[in-house]
Amino acid sequence: KQMVGVGADYFFSDRSRIYGRHEFLNSLSGVYGLSAGQLSRSTVIGIDTQVTKNTSVYNEYRLRDAQSAREALASFGLRNEFHITDNWRFGVNAERLQALGGITHDHSTTLALSLDNVGSELWKTSLRLEGRRSNTNESILSTIGVSRKLNRDWSFLVRNYFLQNDARNAYSEQLQDRFQVGFAYRDVDTNRWHLLSRYEIKAEQEKSSSSYLDRLVHIVSAHVNYQKSKPLIYSGQIAAKLVNENFGGGVKDSFSAYLLSGRVMYDLNDRWDISPMASALYSPDGSDSMK
Repeated sequence: KQMVGVGADYFFSDRSRIYGRHEFLNSLSGVYGLSAGQLSRSTVIGIDTQVTKNTSVYNEYRLRDAQSAREALASFGLRNEFHITDNWRFGVNAERLQALGGITHDHSTTLALSLDNVGSELWKTSLRLEGRRSNTNESILSTIGVSRKLNRDWSFLVRNYFLQNDARNAYSEQLQDRFQVGFAYRDVDTNRWHLLSRYEIKAEQEKSSSSYLDRLVHIVSAHVNYQKSKPLIYSGQIAAKLVNENFGGGVKDSFSAYLLSGRVMYDLNDRWDISPMASALYSPDGSDSMK
C-alpha cells in the first residue's frame, strides 16, 4: 500500500506556468482507500494563466489508467476569487470536461460557488455550492462548515454535506445528507488533555425502476488523549451507531453497534516507540475484539 507522485512547474512568464504531475497508488478510491490488487496511475499536464489579479484560466489534459481501463480527459476551466471585505472571500469556478476516449464518453460542465470567512480569530466559515451536468447525470453538491472558538480551550464545530444525483436517461435518484456537530477541547496551558466529541446523522435515499432504499444512520463518538509525560500518551475512544433501513414493500431492518478502544503510546527514542492497544466491538447480532 503506497502512493508515489512526482510533478513540476515551469513559469514561462510572470502570469503563466506549465505544470505536470504523475501519480501512482494501489487503489481506485484514492490515497485514503488503499487496498491490495487495485492499481491506479494518473497523469495531469496543463497550462495556467493569471488573467487578472483574481482571475485565472487553465487547460488540462488528464490521463487515468486503472489496470484494464484507460481514460483520457481534456478540461478547460476558469477560477475567480473576489475579496468582498478583509474577512470574506467569494469564489466562482467553472469547468468543461471532455472525454477523449477510453471506457467512457461522458462530457460534463461544472459550476461552483464558494464563500469563506477567514479573517476572524473566533469564527471560521466555509460554504460551497456546486452543480454538474453531463450527458448521463445531473448533480448538486453543497457543503457548509462553521467553527467557533468558545474560549482558549473549547471550540464548537458544525458541518453539513448534501448531494443529489439524478440520471438523465433513466429513472434513478440518489440523495445523501450528512450533518455533523461536535466539540473540541485542547488544554492550551499544559497541552495534556485533548478531546473530540461528535454526533452525526446521515440520511440516504436511492430510487430507481428496480430498487428502493431509505437509510437513516445515527453515530455518536468521543476521542480523548492524555499526555502524562513527554514520551507517554494514553488515548481512548467510545462510539455507538444505529442504522434503520427501509427497502420498500414493507421490508425494514435495523442494526446497532458499540465500540470501545484504548491505546498506550510510549516513545523509546526519537525513532522508535511501543504502542499496545485493545478494542471491543459489540452488537446484538454478535461481538468481536482485538488485542
